[in-house]
Amino acid sequence: MFNLLWGILFVVVNFAFFLLCYRLFGKKGLYAWVGVATVIANIQVVKTIEMPLGIVMTLGNTMYVTLYMTSDLLNEKYGRSEARNAVWFGFFTLLMTTVIMQMVLKFEPQETDIA
Repeated sequence: MFNLLWGILFVVVNFAFFLLCYRLFGKKGLYAWVGVATVIANIQVVKTIEMPLGIVMTLGNTMYVTLYMTSDLLNEKYGRSEARNAVWFGFFTLLMTTVIMQMVLKFEPQETDIA
C-alpha cells in the first residue's frame, strides 16, 4: 500500500514539474525538459518496484510518459518540426550522457571512496 500512495505522489510531482517547466519557460522549457527527463528516466529505470495487484514496474516509466507528452505538446502547439527536433535533442542528451558516464567509470577511485 505504501508504494501505491508514494507512487501517486511521485506521478503528481513529475507532472507538476513538467507543467511548471512549460509554464515558466515555454518552448525552451520543453526542450530543457526533454534533455533532463531523458537522463533522469534512464537513471530511474534501474529501480524496479511492485505495485498492488502484483504489477512490477520501473520508476522510469513515469518520466518517459512526460517525454511523450512533451513531444505531443510541441507537435500540437509548434509543429512537427519542433517535436522532431526535441526527440533528436533527447537522443543526443542520452548518447552524450552515456559516453561521458562510461568514461567516468574508467577512472580509478581513491582508496577511501565508497561510491
